[in-house]
Amino acid sequence: AENLSEFADYISINVSSPNTPNLREFQKKENLEKVINFVKDGIAISKTLNKKLPIFLKIAPDINEQTLKSIIETSHTQKIFGLIISNTTLDRDRNLKSKKTSELGGLSGKPLFKKSTHILSQANKIIKNNNYKLFLIAAGGVSDSKSAYVKILCGAHLVQLYSSLTFEGPLVASKIISGMLKFMSRDNIKNISDIVGIIDNPKEYPIGIIVIATWSFLIFILLIIDFAFSFKLILESLTNFELPVVPDVVSKILLIELK
Repeated sequence: AENLSEFADYISINVSSPNTPNLREFQKKENLEKVINFVKDGIAISKTLNKKLPIFLKIAPDINEQTLKSIIETSHTQKIFGLIISNTTLDRDRNLKSKKTSELGGLSGKPLFKKSTHILSQANKIIKNNNYKLFLIAAGGVSDSKSAYVKILCGAHLVQLYSSLTFEGPLVASKIISGMLKFMSRDNIKNISDIVGIIDNPKEYPIGIIVIATWSFLIFILLIIDFAFSFKLILESLTNFELPVVPDVVSKILLIELK
């Protein structure tokens, strides 16, 4: 930190690389506190003009909820800026088709998406429930606008790209942003910050179809329901004409939105 701070916009403490023996032991509270304090000391004596340089912890996706809670509590008490979720995984999904699945080391790319997003969502929920002020950077399996959008819905304030840059080059970032703007237009989102972390469970929203129930859309539905009831009562009192029941009206609106 002492040597790098003057060149950095933020410092990332990597305590989660699976390729470094025993490195993940630093995710334990007593070890983590020591590492953070060493980094703070390094920033303090560095040449950087910003002595409050943001510090992020990069954590593993292969941790349980108890460890995640401990990391978040330590991050809060140590007043660091936030977490990068996540590093690569040691897990190997049964559906992997590569002949190299038995190789040692961290796995990145699309196979990492589900696991890293689950940890991201858990972290977002813990932070919100405790009213902590921690920012989240999402990494792991982001390959297109849909996966980036899901990361933001699950709590990401920023999104990092790694494997997709390798396979598609730097222009993938522009493609992702363009696609996200279309999603925002579809879901009537004016500011991306309005949807950060609004989903508690990513399993409720499959990647292929993302439906955002914005306040404006909810109000729109309620107005239609109210209008449908009122209009139905008026028509039935004057004629024998019957409108479709309200659930059908709502379902048609939702079907149009999904298309």
